[in-house]
Amino acid sequence: MEKSWVITDKKKVYSNKIFDVVSFCSTSPNKNISAEFYVLETNEWVNVIPITPEGMVILVKQHRHGINQESLELPGGVVKHTGETRLLDSAKAELREETGFTSDNWTYQGKVSANPAILNNWSYAFVAENVVKTHPLELDPEEDIETIEVHIHQLPKLIQSGQIHHSIMVAAIGCFFMNKEK
Repeated sequence: MEKSWVITDKKKVYSNKIFDVVSFCSTSPNKNISAEFYVLETNEWVNVIPITPEGMVILVKQHRHGINQESLELPGGVVKHTGETRLLDSAKAELREETGFTSDNWTYQGKVSANPAILNNWSYAFVAENVVKTHPLELDPEEDIETIEVHIHQLPKLIQSGQIHHSIMVAAIGCFFMNKEK
């Protein structure tokens, strides 16, 4: 059985619309370590591997301010829906909003933690098959997105070449190919 660290003195240090910075004292189960830690608390994330009937994947290219350059990614974003179907509902909404594509054929691929050393959230990956363009883009005010179609077999090469470098996207694509092999 896994033993948990004991958290005390938890307080919010900073807050904005994307995350909260919290600090707390954490003590190891054997009490050999007791120190102050900082964590970014944020919402869950979803991303989608949208595949057309022709085997093309719809990617989004957008500027990422953390690295101050464009990033080629899967459509996705913050989980905004609630309830039992919140993850799938959010994935469907993100796909439609960022690409204009929709699908009736969805498969859950898995979840990953982006950086468990400092982030408290999970990112959930879905595949949407037989996607079709049904809507105009519905971008958030801060988004400037270009959609790009690539053949599904190009994804590993885009990762190897560094064109797809976002770790959560690489993990989602890896989950997809591993699940395909089952």
